[in-house]
Amino acid sequence: MISETSTNKKAQHEKHKTLMNWSLKALDQSPKEKTINIGVCLTGPALNIVFVLWAFYTGDEDDQALGLWLIPGMLLLSWAFIAMILQKTLFNYRVYPDHIESDDCLYYPDYTEDLFKGIVLVGTGGALMSWQRPEPRHHPGLPWDEFHFVTVDRKYRIIVHHCTDVPQGFDVRFPDDDLLEQYLAFLHTVLRPTVKYTERVWQGNYE
Repeated sequence: MISETSTNKKAQHEKHKTLMNWSLKALDQSPKEKTINIGVCLTGPALNIVFVLWAFYTGDEDDQALGLWLIPGMLLLSWAFIAMILQKTLFNYRVYPDHIESDDCLYYPDYTEDLFKGIVLVGTGGALMSWQRPEPRHHPGLPWDEFHFVTVDRKYRIIVHHCTDVPQGFDVRFPDDDLLEQYLAFLHTVLRPTVKYTERVWQGNYE
């Protein structure tokens, strides 16, 4: 009985043993989504500049003055939206013998909390005084046997696991090519031999 209990504990330990783990900061969106979002943010300033040029062309001084006042505000607003779009996410990955899981949360530099408190001290943004870093979102993943398709994106160093042949899956990002190749070699040892591997730039949805 003692031997059987010891064996079970050892099996449980091996099951939850961390084989690989890494962290990185990256954008939590596809390149296509990033391009579209930035384009939308720049539309306002572009239209405003066209309006100002038209006002100068027609000689309407009122419209010229209005347009010149609007340009700085539109550029500042667009910059703020683009900064939000380009805000990186901190990803943490852990690989186990039977599955992979990840955590992610928006990345804030170490000085962010002090910056918000500084804003409060000059009389604005009182709600920021109690600001805290967001809690990470946990993604438990699925057992290796559940995956039947794998997309390998070497350009952006992303590997996506799919249960079905659809443009959505559990994405894993890598800080360098060596780790991507190491993980890809590991997948060939744990996934079914029938899994279909495809190499292309990933433009699908992320989970």
